[in-house]
Amino acid sequence: MSNIAFTLFILDLLALLFVGPMYFRALGKLLAYLKSEKTEIWDELGRPSLVNNNSISNSISTIKYLVKQSYNSSHDIKLINLASRARQLFYLSTIMTIFLFIFINLSMIDA
Repeated sequence: MSNIAFTLFILDLLALLFVGPMYFRALGKLLAYLKSEKTEIWDELGRPSLVNNNSISNSISTIKYLVKQSYNSSHDIKLINLASRARQLFYLSTIMTIFLFIFINLSMIDA
């Protein structure tokens, strides 16, 4: 079992190394769009950024904005597309991270 779990761990890690940057790129595009075109939403979220001057509360607000699909009420097609992409990649990377920890634990059981 540990060989299969270890193989799944490696495959998941490689996939996460691909999906993770895709998520951060999509989130960066969304935040840049909010900052330049939808400043009222960007202000409501606490002026989030990927790296500089970001806080846990800003990150939580941004994730809630994505998960609750609050962007759908804006009727802005570009915003909806950017936010939907970031939301999908957020869910995918979260699920992959959970499986990564599961595969780590499974590979250590028989070791």
